[in-house]
This record gives sequence, structure tokens and C-alpha cells, in this order.
Amino acid sequence: MKLSSGLCRWAFALLAIVPGTLWAVPITVDQLDLSEDQKVALLRQLQAPGIAKLLSSPAIAFGSPVGFGQVLGEASVGLAGQILPPDNQDSLDGSMGASVGLGSSRVVGVELGVNVISLTEGFGDSGSFSAKMHKLLNNTSAISVGVESFGAWGLAKQRDPSVFAAITHVVNVSGLNMPLAMNIGIGNGRFRDDLQNTENDNVGVFGGFALIVDPRLSLIADYTGVGLSLGVSVVPVATLPFTATLGFSNVTEQENGSAEFAGAIGYRFVF
Repeated sequence: MKLSSGLCRWAFALLAIVPGTLWAVPITVDQLDLSEDQKVALLRQLQAPGIAKLLSSPAIAFGSPVGFGQVLGEASVGLAGQILPPDNQDSLDGSMGASVGLGSSRVVGVELGVNVISLTEGFGDSGSFSAKMHKLLNNTSAISVGVESFGAWGLAKQRDPSVFAAITHVVNVSGLNMPLAMNIGIGNGRFRDDLQNTENDNVGVFGGFALIVDPRLSLIADYTGVGLSLGVSVVPVATLPFTATLGFSNVTEQENGSAEFAGAIGYRFVF
């Protein structure tokens, strides 16, 4: 069975919903490679007391890469799924992945991931790798460059690698006393559709916002370059490094697609 363009985009976007550029656990201010004292000070500045006690945090993106990344001593695994339109052979598309961090974001951090897009028929028969370098610009901003879906095998070979650059900044919303994560980037491949065709430049723009309304809850609006996604991310249990993100992808129904219910869960490891 040939993998459709829409399914490819969703599968390769999974890691962005979980941490890392592609799969893992969502990355937010609790993964800034800070000392405990620096982390507490930052969280107080953002007026979000209590986040420091959590082992994980809600996601700040729903399909797009972010500037922050995992560092040495961090790893994560994730599982994602999407309800497919009625005219598809299958009713559900699922994917999973894992990522690990190297280095330090104070200098240069590296995040490596593996993405598996075949979970039922022939588990592991299709998948690809991802990688990104990231660096903190200050305590609340970071930039990254990376590539998704390289070294592909199986059905994942039907899609070319996607190269991107992203920058993310976290500010405190005056009056609401809530952190707001702002993300913007450029990329080719899955980050671009026909509406962003700029003659010979195969580059699109992605970005979005995530309002952290509670240390365990965020509201996300994310334009992935091929449609707007809206989601909610939550840390169900404060004492577990587990994050769940649910919402709708491509609510703008671009490229003749339809809005689909999607979700991801991620688990973060610190060692």
C-alpha cells in the first residue's frame, strides 16, 4: 500500500508533538539545561510556580519543530495516532519513535531520533531517522537546525528528507501571569505546500503559539506549513514524566485534505 502524502507528514511530525524535533516527550522550559537554582529562578520569573516540581511539562508544539532540544542525560519515547478519512483503507494511522540528547545546549546540543511508521502490518518495516542541533540564546530562547526522515527504509522512502531551522522564545503574558511559547521556522519538504510555492525556492514557513495556562496544561495553535493544528497538552500525573497531547490536525483543510483527530503520548527519561 502506498503511503499518502498526508500520512507521511503526520508520521514525520510525530516527534515534534512528543519531545525533540521528532519523537520524544514535549520540550518546554523544564528542559533548558539549567541548574536547579536557575530553573527555579526562571519559573518564578515566568510566574508559574510548581512547574519545578513536575517531572515533565506540557507540549509547546503540535507538529512543528521547536528551538529547544534534549541534551546529554535525556531521552524519550513516544506514540502517536491519527483518525483517517472514511475513504482510506485503514481507520487509524499510528507511529512511534524514540530520541536521545547529546552535548549541552549552552554550547551545542544534539538530538537524535528514530521514527517507525509501521506498527501493525510488518512492525518496524518502515521508518526513518532525524537529527537536530540546538543552542540556547538565553534562558528563555533557543534556536535549532535539523533534518527529518533521512536514512529512510520501507514506505518512508516515498518522502524526501525535510530540512528546517526554528527559533522559540518563552515570555510571560502581562495580565494573565502565564508563560507563552512562540515558535517560528522555515523548512522544505513537509513544511511547505502549494500555497507557499515561491518559484524555485522549495521553502515554507511554520510556527505557532502555546499558552501554558497551568504548570500541567497548555493550549496550542501550530501552523505546520501545511495546515493549522489545534491541540491541548496535559501532564496527567505530576509525579510521572508523562505527557499527552490531543487535538485536530489540518483544521484549515489545505491541499484538499480534511481535519483529523490526532494525539500523542510521550515519556521522558533523565539519567
